[in-house]
Amino acid sequence: MFARLTIYQPDHPARQFLLDNNESYLIGRDDACAMHVDDDRLSRRHARLEFASNNWRLVDLCSKNGTLLAGRPIAQCDLAGEQWIELGGVLACFDEVSSEHLAEEEQRFTERWQTSVHLSRAITPSTNLDELLQSVLQSFIEVAGAERGFVMLGSDFDSAQSDAGFPEAGANFAGSLSVVRRTYAERRPIVCSDVRTDSLLVEQASIVAGKISALVSMPLEAGGVMQGLIYVDSREPGKQFT
Repeated sequence: MFARLTIYQPDHPARQFLLDNNESYLIGRDDACAMHVDDDRLSRRHARLEFASNNWRLVDLCSKNGTLLAGRPIAQCDLAGEQWIELGGVLACFDEVSSEHLAEEEQRFTERWQTSVHLSRAITPSTNLDELLQSVLQSFIEVAGAERGFVMLGSDFDSAQSDAGFPEAGANFAGSLSVVRRTYAERRPIVCSDVRTDSLLVEQASIVAGKISALVSMPLEAGGVMQGLIYVDSREPGKQFT
């Protein structure tokens, strides 16, 4: 069995660390930490993961905002199976997986990437705009491992229109309008692997109604001017957009 830690930092792709039994890992804001997390809620040296007595152990290093395991503050504890951790408010998941499971995950990623390459190569100069947008969207969904999404064209939120959807029946699917509006306002990608970790998203009506668990919203720019965005999401809990 292999152990790993996945850190779900708001507005960042999920980061996954495969743990080596011969190593210990510092977690914190300090650049020297093996698991560096640039979030002010973490202390510079927040916690340590170490392998001792045939178990992985999580040790809080007297951090300012504390470390929680399953919602309870801890000074140190042994980890096993799948356990959810809060590092000063940043969510992380410890789990143990077999080599077969890791190989299956790698195979799924390879298949998604190959599908994306195939879709990209199918685009030719004669491809019309609708076909182009649909191919780009499907490729994005395949690589991200998302369920559905859409492309919006327009330089600002008020003028934007949905021009492609996947599945096709989802062309009118609204997704999280608050995230679309935020992407236009901030002109930067919005990435959330678990909406429970983002206080701005978790209570949004569109998130709750759509049972959205993870999402990506990516600006489309040309010549430094925003032309629209690609939005994809998943209703699968803990979807690891990386």
